[in-house]
Amino acid sequence: MASAALFLFAVASASAQDPELLGTSLPTCLQEPTESRPFIDFRHSEVELFFGVAVYSSDFEADPGLALGLLGRVPIPGILERLGVYAEIFGSGIRRDLPDEDRGTGIDMLLGAGLDYGIYEGERFLVRVGLGLMYGFFLDVPQTDDGLAGSAGATFGVRITEKLWITARGEFITAIVDVDGDERDWTAIVGVGARVRF
Repeated sequence: MASAALFLFAVASASAQDPELLGTSLPTCLQEPTESRPFIDFRHSEVELFFGVAVYSSDFEADPGLALGLLGRVPIPGILERLGVYAEIFGSGIRRDLPDEDRGTGIDMLLGAGLDYGIYEGERFLVRVGLGLMYGFFLDVPQTDDGLAGSAGATFGVRITEKLWITARGEFITAIVDVDGDERDWTAIVGVGARVRF
């Protein structure tokens, strides 16, 4: 009994003189578990307000219009570390260059979702590319049909504060079918945005 007590006293004394000895002697089951990111990381979601210009293909015969957009993004590190899923909505004023009887001004609305990937994501800068689907519908725009479209875009961002980023974005949207059914027009939206990363 006395020998066991002397042994425990010697171990305690050695641990007090060398704290690392005590740390390394802890069983694995008592060590603090490492934190892992969830499959979908809502804690690091992003919201962006976008302001820019919508430009239409020449065959669509429409003047460029002012565009406003709202985007939300959530990382999905469970698939890839820099992969994310996003949803967005754009609205732009549109005026078609048609004969006088068909000339009119309306609104082009685009609702979309897709995946994007960070080619580079650092402390100060980020570069992302994305692919998605959009549904476009027109309000009071003559000779147009609503329809599904594919989109491809890129985003460049600069960090201003801990959570605020200023971004430059471009998105190319195609496969909007014209009223005659044999033309696939396109829309390009370019501009800047303010993005908050939580």
